[in-house]
Amino acid sequence: MILGSHLIDFKSKKVQVLGQWIKLDDHLFRILERLVLSAGTTVTKQKLAEIAWPSQQLTNNSEVHKAINKLRKILLDEASSPIYIETIDRTGYRMIANIRGLRDQC
Repeated sequence: MILGSHLIDFKSKKVQVLGQWIKLDDHLFRILERLVLSAGTTVTKQKLAEIAWPSQQLTNNSEVHKAINKLRKILLDEASSPIYIETIDRTGYRMIANIRGLRDQC
């Protein structure tokens, strides 16, 4: 699947950035996968926490925030002028990048 200028391999949980494959940990991959599958719609911080850390009850959104920042760094994205992950104030995040080949991966 193509996410903007990057490739995502859902089976191996890897993202190709600038020709290099980067293996994502489970938390990061679950968040990226949900944002991609929900592209164009807002995913709440609470929902991302439930997906990324299903066996834990997180009391705040700091882990989600840290994970989003790591994903942005990997994807070469910036919160101030996003091309992949947009912050929706006090709510959550939305994938805004162009996505191609999604049906082939699901």
